[in-house]
Amino acid sequence: MSRATPNPEVHPEAAAEGGAALQADEEARLRDEVQRLTAELDEKRHTVVGLEAEARAVREELARIKRSASGRLALRLQDGARRLAPYGTGRQRALHNVAQNVAVLADEGPRAMFERIRRQGSAASGDGRFPDTPAGRQRQYAAWLRFREARDDAVGELVADEESWAYRPTVSLVMPVHDPAVAWLEEAIESVRAQIYTSWELCIADDASTRPDVSDVVRRFAAADRRIKVTFRETCGGIAVASNDALRLAEGEWVGFIDHDDVLQPHALHAVVRHLNEHVDADVCYSDEDKILPSGERGDPLFKPDWSAEMLLSANYITHFVVVRKGLLDDVGQLREGFEGSQDHDLLLRVTERGGRIGHIADVLYSWRMVAGSSALSSDFKPLAREAGRRAVQEALRRRGLAGRVEFGAHPGFYNTRYEIVGSPSVAIVIPTRDHVRLLQDAIESIEKHTTYANYFIVIVDNQSRRPETVSYLRSTAHRVVDVDRPFNFSAIVNAAAAAVEADHLVLFNNDVTVTTPGWLEAMLGYSQRSDVGAVGARLLFADGRVQHEGVVVGGLHEAANVEISWPGAREVSAVTGACLMTRHDVFRKVGGFDEDLAEAFNDVDYCLRLRTAGFRVVYTPLAELKHREGASRGRRIPSRDREHFIRRWGSREVLSDPYLNANVLWPNPLRLRFE
Repeated sequence: MSRATPNPEVHPEAAAEGGAALQADEEARLRDEVQRLTAELDEKRHTVVGLEAEARAVREELARIKRSASGRLALRLQDGARRLAPYGTGRQRALHNVAQNVAVLADEGPRAMFERIRRQGSAASGDGRFPDTPAGRQRQYAAWLRFREARDDAVGELVADEESWAYRPTVSLVMPVHDPAVAWLEEAIESVRAQIYTSWELCIADDASTRPDVSDVVRRFAAADRRIKVTFRETCGGIAVASNDALRLAEGEWVGFIDHDDVLQPHALHAVVRHLNEHVDADVCYSDEDKILPSGERGDPLFKPDWSAEMLLSANYITHFVVVRKGLLDDVGQLREGFEGSQDHDLLLRVTERGGRIGHIADVLYSWRMVAGSSALSSDFKPLAREAGRRAVQEALRRRGLAGRVEFGAHPGFYNTRYEIVGSPSVAIVIPTRDHVRLLQDAIESIEKHTTYANYFIVIVDNQSRRPETVSYLRSTAHRVVDVDRPFNFSAIVNAAAAAVEADHLVLFNNDVTVTTPGWLEAMLGYSQRSDVGAVGARLLFADGRVQHEGVVVGGLHEAANVEISWPGAREVSAVTGACLMTRHDVFRKVGGFDEDLAEAFNDVDYCLRLRTAGFRVVYTPLAELKHREGASRGRRIPSRDREHFIRRWGSREVLSDPYLNANVLWPNPLRLRFE
């Protein structure tokens, strides 16, 4: 066997030099390989962006098909009609509508019945001009813009309006710049110079742009307008570092943020300062936004709700245009390095924790430009931003003293928080029922099969069941049965059950609901255990997969209505349906339970509104997903006496205003709610 021996002619210094050279060569090779792979990855990302756009169009077309006549299924019929019109068929919907119309005729007369038929026809056909397709939604938004942009002819009125303001602060606009297309940079700066409100300054930090024409443009604008301040960085530090350098130039009392290729609408700062005059305690305010499409048109609007702390934890829904009191920015430490791609989300989480009032301007003041690599075009283009956003939310929980695990959500840029359960609180799942034993059995079997939380029990609240098979089941079941022997009054049934059980939390659970997701109870309990939360709702789907409930909207088109918001994260809502509602038992007692004057309808909405009046939040979570055969047990009648009682207490749909539904969505017919 041979053995390696030292070469006496090779000196140690020469060997070291040779090793260093080999190491340098290897490092150079690795750098080249990394650059090659990076370029290849960028090319694939561009491909993915294109495929995403195609897939989005396909999804929207499929959604349109599902909303067509063939997809509008799954409403209630009585047992005797189920062979003729089983659940999930078009015949069932038709027969149900006939039955509802007859009921309205009996209760409220011919005029009310014909009004209901008219509303059904309007809902089915939409507004007749804007079909629910990508092209239809774009035409609808174009019409909205024409309607709203009539203000451009009234600049003099806006200027006159400013003369009455007692407060005229300087707004500092922060713009980090790095190698944008020159034409887009010029348009961004010109959009600031075109502001109707003139007390502003534009603070630009050029982050070592490699294109000489970029610095030429910046210098030219700074020379032409003394309100434009510029600093030039010698090295590229990234968007957070550049933004902070620009922020150091700011001398205004308020700071807004604008990207180097986006556009402010001419009335943006006017709308902001008007809001600040009307809300003197504001610390943060934000507006709606849209996008500048590749075609150059404006489209894809995001009409945001008013302030929702839970929604900001699930995604940065505020984005642009946002203005923050500068003193608050100084207190929280400006933007942080290490959160690139989600640095604005991290900042907003921190400033809204410390800020007092967070205001919302329901108007489109800012337009993102959809360009390759921009999050306006694809959140997936910057995968590291997803992790930065997740860490930002995780740190927000830690700062707030909340124990929970933050996970990536269903779409890029969205996050789910699974809060840790404190101790082992007891949960009573209350199921009101009358006959329909098969429905009841399905509901209970689904709870037993999919519930992973241990400390729960089921309470069946029987309201005068008569069928032998139901009576037999109730006698033999191991679950507790509470008898309520009185004419049907859902509120009274719920109150009787709540009085009969001892549990930390109550879950109101319809007998036509079935659980489909393990962990549903933990998802709801994570919110219900928090002292500031009064009620928690779940995501409910029809049997065919269509959305039945993602929160309840009050006012606008109806006094109260279930909606499909398509927001894949938790958020505050005005109300949630009693078909699956969790609430703490002590809170239920504190506000007096359900109002028994609301026997069939509006009782759950009324309960939630009373919770909010008492200072509690109402939260919706999509992590608890269930199926709901709505109306399968008792139908969906809305007695006029219930509606009248609700209106006397809370006001009609014309009076009610839902802070979590942007009023612009209702113009002139409902704009499509899209948040993907």
